[in-house]
Amino acid sequence: MATGDKRAKGFATRSERALVLSVVREDFGDAAEKVAKALLRSEGLRLAEIAHKLQRQAAAASSAPSVHEIKCALLKLLQHNLLDVAPAAATRGGAPTVAYNINVQEALYRLRFPKFIELAKETFGVEGEVIMEEVLVQGRVRMDQSLETMAYSLAEQRRQGQKQKAQDGDEAAPAEEEEIGDEELDECRHLVREAFVEMAKKRYISRVHPLDLKVAEAEDAPEFPASIMRGQDRGPTSNLNSKSAAATAANVAGNGANANGASKNGKAADEDGITVRGKKRKAPSLPSKNAVPVELQMMLDADEAARKEKDDSEAEWEPSSASSSTSARGSKRKKNSKRAKLPSRGTSSGDGTTGGETSGEDAPNGSGAHTDERSLVWRFGETQLLRDLRHKACIRFATENINAVAGVIVAAMLQHSAPREREKDEPTSAPVSARDLFGMESVKKALPPEANNPWRLLLNYIMVMCRDKSGMVMKVAQEAFDPTQARAGDGGQYVVHMQKIVEFLQQATTHAYIQDKYGVASARIVRLLMEKRQLEQKTIGELALLPSNDARHRLYELYTDKLLKMQEIPKRADHNPAFTFFSWSVDMPQMQTRITERVQDSLCRLRRRRKFEAEENKELIARSEQLVEANDLDKFDKLSRSLDRLDRAIIHLDVVAFLKPPARNDDLDFSSWPFDPHPAFTMDYYELLQVPRGATEQEIKKAYRKLAMKWHPDKNKNNLAEAQYRFQEISEAYDVLSDPERRAIFDQYGYDGLKNGVPDENGGMRDGYAFNERASEDVFSKFFGTSNPFGDFGFGDTLPFASSLRKKGPEKAEPIVRELVCTLEELFLGTSKSVVVERKRLQHDELVDDAKTFVIKIKPGWKTGTKVTFDREGNETRTNEAGDVIFEVVQQEHTLFKRDGTHLVFAAKLKLSEALGDYCVEVPTLDGRKLAISCNEVVNPSSEKVVKKEGMPISNQPGERGDLRIRFDIAFPRHLTTLQKTALLKILG
Repeated sequence: MATGDKRAKGFATRSERALVLSVVREDFGDAAEKVAKALLRSEGLRLAEIAHKLQRQAAAASSAPSVHEIKCALLKLLQHNLLDVAPAAATRGGAPTVAYNINVQEALYRLRFPKFIELAKETFGVEGEVIMEEVLVQGRVRMDQSLETMAYSLAEQRRQGQKQKAQDGDEAAPAEEEEIGDEELDECRHLVREAFVEMAKKRYISRVHPLDLKVAEAEDAPEFPASIMRGQDRGPTSNLNSKSAAATAANVAGNGANANGASKNGKAADEDGITVRGKKRKAPSLPSKNAVPVELQMMLDADEAARKEKDDSEAEWEPSSASSSTSARGSKRKKNSKRAKLPSRGTSSGDGTTGGETSGEDAPNGSGAHTDERSLVWRFGETQLLRDLRHKACIRFATENINAVAGVIVAAMLQHSAPREREKDEPTSAPVSARDLFGMESVKKALPPEANNPWRLLLNYIMVMCRDKSGMVMKVAQEAFDPTQARAGDGGQYVVHMQKIVEFLQQATTHAYIQDKYGVASARIVRLLMEKRQLEQKTIGELALLPSNDARHRLYELYTDKLLKMQEIPKRADHNPAFTFFSWSVDMPQMQTRITERVQDSLCRLRRRRKFEAEENKELIARSEQLVEANDLDKFDKLSRSLDRLDRAIIHLDVVAFLKPPARNDDLDFSSWPFDPHPAFTMDYYELLQVPRGATEQEIKKAYRKLAMKWHPDKNKNNLAEAQYRFQEISEAYDVLSDPERRAIFDQYGYDGLKNGVPDENGGMRDGYAFNERASEDVFSKFFGTSNPFGDFGFGDTLPFASSLRKKGPEKAEPIVRELVCTLEELFLGTSKSVVVERKRLQHDELVDDAKTFVIKIKPGWKTGTKVTFDREGNETRTNEAGDVIFEVVQQEHTLFKRDGTHLVFAAKLKLSEALGDYCVEVPTLDGRKLAISCNEVVNPSSEKVVKKEGMPISNQPGERGDLRIRFDIAFPRHLTTLQKTALLKILG
């Protein structure tokens, strides 16, 4: 990473890490993916640290990559601008090293490569397409090394274009396929060189600047005469004159000679001529291979080997040289025109800060001021490309919202502003007057020719765009008058407000997302809150034309997913709900973050799907040129359409992600980070806690205790960002694995099922799992008995979790216990019950009677004795804390069934004749079905028939149910006649 970019970078979100790893794995292989995965979870690692981390994380099934493979992976990532390189402070007595980090944004830019190529083709033609494709494929290129390749590609592209035109009937077909000659290649070289220069001037490609690997020096100490320092060298705190000592050590290490006149016996002469015996010090070790980035060493070696094999193409760069094979027309052109020169300086520093570097020969002493044109290294200029893509989106928005004339006006304003823009996300364009717009040819052609007053028509168009609800155009200066001109007024100055256009597109995307996921009514509620800022629940229902219950349900659904915010505005100090306003508003940053994560998740899925389709049909793709049979041709055509559809979907989703970039500012608030696990990322709670999948409850508790003590934010003041991040991950993992129901869902359905909910046995959906930063503190407090174990006792961070030393607060009042009577059907299907509880509450130091309605959601499978506790919602006293409200489930007796744990028992009555012969029993179920149970065997009075999976749901095992046990009640006859007895004796023997 270049030193010019000192901005602090936060950790990537889980969805970003998943997408980056997907890109790295598919483009650079498994070894690069492992290296990137290690770097993504850190703030910069040295080469030795990367190797150690990968060896430690290596599983039994796969071995860790070797150091050579790690170096090759780092070289690949640096070559393609995905690696940031920064100097790292040397360890004690060691040589300075460098630290590596993954540039997340550069990795995500690779998804926009098709858009970049398309943009270069529109701007510079086929030559621009060829150059941009070569730059994107190679990552970093040198003109002298890539000129031949690009010239040959251009020649092939031109021939393919001629074939296409011939097939369309526009031109005559070429006679025969000929090899590309030297004259054609020379012409292509000239065209490529000219296009390359134009792309460099317009910042579509930018220079890669050398790395500055200087480590910041320590603060200089004051210098004193040697006579004052005599005899003080052996003091434990004597570090004066450290600057000269450090310089002496550096000169000894670098040149092998004494500096500043130091003699061999360790004596040094100061400026006064006094010789002082200096303190003996160890000579610093020689620089290791890691003092310079390994990729720089490899690039230097490759560059040196390439220079030894110079070919004739070098002559093309000399102004006085000419190739003998150059055609007469090419020679004439070179004589009559000036040779195009590439800029020797780079563009803005923003285009070359991603770990950019050139070869050592091009930048002696860390400077690029004396580089040769042949040695300049180039990469794509992401700032200009992203800026042009943003301009295209604004032009398309104006065209679709108003008409084509408005799109042309916006395009002219942006074209006028383009040379003055420097950042890729400028909020507005440069001001331009209406008179200047009227003088542009593109605007004149766009205005209707039959208009009586084109000037007035242009002003009307501008006024319509200024009054548009999106605010796409804004007036920044009033009309100025110049009496020397024939038309005195300039019409005022205007700018295109690109930031407002992007925000409007973000809101449109958000509305579409809410409508697709939650329904039209919920999208209507969100739109109302965006327009009105804050509304009460009753007002929301009235404005959205929804019933009160439906509005409340939808509001709490959005609130549960953290898309809405609720603010309490109490009229009284006791926060009585009857005297409290509940104001709802939209949490736009959180909502946009959620949509961004979902888009990145979808991108990962689409990329995995495309890879799967390609691997499944790789044989068909390999022999695509030899397909003859109609069946194979149909299969290949279907596969091509499928892959093309997936590619277009990936590009479309990346456009949506382009509108919603994640926040990465210097003042980033880590509390607002989206830490929710995402199904696209391989999230393994067992791996986070470092326990096996079949770990016991005690093993999970032990692992959580160890990791929570290690990563608690109070113990990591110097590394607070990473500590907060790790601590929340660990707390979330323990919260899931310590709960039997959540752990069962995670084991069976994975993280996708845990977060989004899984179907229950009744066809409905269980609620998904959510976790936030407050929940991590709650988990910690419940486990250790304190939320801040290090800051309350004045001992710093040295004490362990000493919860027993904390002063206990007042005890709770006696809990209020209420029975929650439920029918067997309610416990079978699940339901919600509302119970009003009378309690004593303290208001203004007086106890008053208060009634509160509690809503209890009964889960399927609960049984008698299950307790639901509402913490601190019970009675209050002057000496005790508020007690709890506890509801205990009590099951009513059922007329048909008896409950035996998770099993249901049904008593079936049979006649003696039915028990001795064939019978069929009709058994009703609690969900309204009827089971027909038939049997051909004789039924004994004590026999029992079991029907699997027809009993009560098991609350802690989602999807599992007990059995239905049928016990038979045989009705014997009271009296038998003599004839009947005789018949029975004959039958029964």
